[in-house]
Amino acid sequence: MPSKLHTCLVCSSQTKHAHMGILLCRACKIFYGRAQNRKKPLVCRAGTNDCSHKCKQCRFMHITRLLRGNPNKSDEKMMASPEVPNEPTASTSKADRVEVQVSDPFPTDPNGPKFGRLVCSPSFDGCNSFLSRIRICYSMMSFSRRSTELAALHPKLHPILTFNGSFPLIPATTATSNITSRSLFQSLFDFCTSAFDEFANLTLQQKWFIVKSFRHPFYALESAYRIYRDHPDSPPMVFMSLMTYLDKETTRGFAVESSESIRENSQRCLGIYIDGDVHRCRDSIARLKPTEEEFLALLVLLCWNIEDCETESELISIGATIRQRILSELEEIYKKNGRKNGRKGEWEYATRLGEILTISSFFQLTSDALPFKMEMLRLHNIIDEDTFLYAVTRS
Repeated sequence: MPSKLHTCLVCSSQTKHAHMGILLCRACKIFYGRAQNRKKPLVCRAGTNDCSHKCKQCRFMHITRLLRGNPNKSDEKMMASPEVPNEPTASTSKADRVEVQVSDPFPTDPNGPKFGRLVCSPSFDGCNSFLSRIRICYSMMSFSRRSTELAALHPKLHPILTFNGSFPLIPATTATSNITSRSLFQSLFDFCTSAFDEFANLTLQQKWFIVKSFRHPFYALESAYRIYRDHPDSPPMVFMSLMTYLDKETTRGFAVESSESIRENSQRCLGIYIDGDVHRCRDSIARLKPTEEEFLALLVLLCWNIEDCETESELISIGATIRQRILSELEEIYKKNGRKNGRKGEWEYATRLGEILTISSFFQLTSDALPFKMEMLRLHNIIDEDTFLYAVTRS
């Protein structure tokens, strides 16, 4: 049976195959690749940046918007909108601080119905281990992020193409990173609420402190683990979110709509980051060869690795209790596996626990440097200070 012809979304020509994860003909794919590597900037003929595909600049921008999943220019402005409230300032009462943090920018009826967390959490009783609970909550979090990113980045993608996780990965840009950062923060709140009973009893400011502190370590660890598990032989790369990535070839396009000099700075700065911290994180995970249980345990350790932070003793005590709980469960797993394999020496699981704690400290130290790297990107005008990606780092 002959292949069905499709219409290219950019030039309207007929094509048998979709390229770059969207309905794009081969000619447009080749054009986009050459335009990305072009040193001389493209200029719109009409000066509108929104004319026909015969204009190279507008053709390039049309393809770029399709790859981001926002075919309209108006959508792109909405995607990049920061709307990040600052952290609560000092006030006379705790209630005032909470009100500042959760103030709604849209007028609502105070007596009207409110939207809550529509999450049907499983029953966590004595039959479920702590690690089992973390596994379920992480899976729920991944499903939530996948749905959000698919809807935002691939609104025209057929649902069958996302089955079994076979969704297309796209190079990250400043606009997509604003979207995925929002999604990650919301998912981290849901993860912590479902995974840790203690989290639900914290104040709003304490919850924000935990999630904000966890964001960078989570991003670094998950990216390194996904590359180790799914792409061990890939060239240097980093996952910017569940569905976006950066490698040495795509760093130039991170600031896709900026001037040539800014794109060159993007390629240089992000290239240094990928060759440096990203490579070290990836190498450390490859040497550790963590199991799924150890990866989940590392998530817990990094989430509550706050003993060196300036925060309340109550939070530090809760964190120490949760960290000890996950380490004790890991120890039991090591002992059980050791007995199965005929090994009884305590040094084996003690050594492995030491390696896990060392990796946890390494990822924490690496993540502590990420805000400074974000500031460097801002100083080079690669990201703007009024974007969500930057503003949430400073809040």
